[in-house]
Amino acid sequence: MKAIRMFVQVITRTLLIAIVLTFFFSMMAGMYYNSEPRNIRTAVVDEDQSPLSRSIVYNIRSSNVFNVEYMPVDYLALQRLMDDGKIDAGVVIPHDLYKDALNGRSDRILAVLNGTANPIIPKLAVGNLNMIIMTVANQMQMHVPVEDLGSIPNYRHQMLPLLSVSSRVFYSPTVNMEASMLPAFMGLAMQ
Repeated sequence: MKAIRMFVQVITRTLLIAIVLTFFFSMMAGMYYNSEPRNIRTAVVDEDQSPLSRSIVYNIRSSNVFNVEYMPVDYLALQRLMDDGKIDAGVVIPHDLYKDALNGRSDRILAVLNGTANPIIPKLAVGNLNMIIMTVANQMQMHVPVEDLGSIPNYRHQMLPLLSVSSRVFYSPTVNMEASMLPAFMGLAMQ
């Protein structure tokens, strides 16, 4: 009888601990995943000053993810804003982007990211910027000449996408990482 009672106590305690831990980790994961950032502090460097670049800036401003706070004149000014902690993401639209797009040459838009911010911010910023740029590029490529319709694809010399995004991430060694370590530990614990 004593052995059965001990066995029931062990099973009850094990189940109770499992339920409490599951509840705790579910609450922590819910807080982490529901805290997806919106209005990422952003700066845009428009070196092209063309209708295409204005369209890209308009789409970035219209997004519910980006909050364009600064329009610096060049990359170095954007980098200073990043170093001062005033922005978490930056976009650099290069010179001659519109001219290259009209001539069918592919070009890249640079996403500058603060790697020491909330760990989800760089991923979210690049993902949304990629969606914006792909949408603009697809809209531009809808004007397909009749002679190219139904042509045999060139697998040997494939065309690059008209517009694409490349990224550069900056890490500040002076930033205290304690606040962003909890989600990292929670991610490891959930695996």
